[in-house]
Amino acid sequence: MKVLLIASIFTQLQITLQAFGKHYLPTSRPIREVCWQSGDQDVMVLNVDGSAVINPGQSGFGGLVRNQEGNFYFGFYESIGWSNMLHVEIQALLIGIKLCWQAGFKKVICFSDSLHVVKLVAMGTH
Repeated sequence: MKVLLIASIFTQLQITLQAFGKHYLPTSRPIREVCWQSGDQDVMVLNVDGSAVINPGQSGFGGLVRNQEGNFYFGFYESIGWSNMLHVEIQALLIGIKLCWQAGFKKVICFSDSLHVVKLVAMGTH
């Protein structure tokens, strides 16, 4: 199975390189260090992310909740079938917030790597 998976990934990379040429290859952008960002004493931190094989395509999302010290409380994930990246990123945030609320966490800081979702949420608060 692993051989088939690697062969499939290699085939997809070849197709992508043929379609986009050298423009698809990684650039020389600087590497960014990512670190834990904590909240206040009574705030939980929700990290979410969505993923799709292609956009649109088979999609899923997940997230985790930690306290201000970084201690893990719970995580979640779900496969949602055929979808697009915006939808799956929004689902990750929505489900994460719902689960935090159900767990009794009323003060939550949310982190997402989707700038589009962050902007949409920010627009709704004005």
